[in-house]
Amino acid sequence: MKPCKGELLTFKAENLKINEIVKSDGFIFPHRR
Repeated sequence: MKPCKGELLTFKAENLKINEIVKSDGFIFPHRR
């Protein structure tokens, strides 16, 4: 099952929100590639 575009957009938005919270709280998460 592929997620629809709307779900992907909300998923990205949630990630952006989390990133903003993390930045404002001064936490740094290592990025895995």
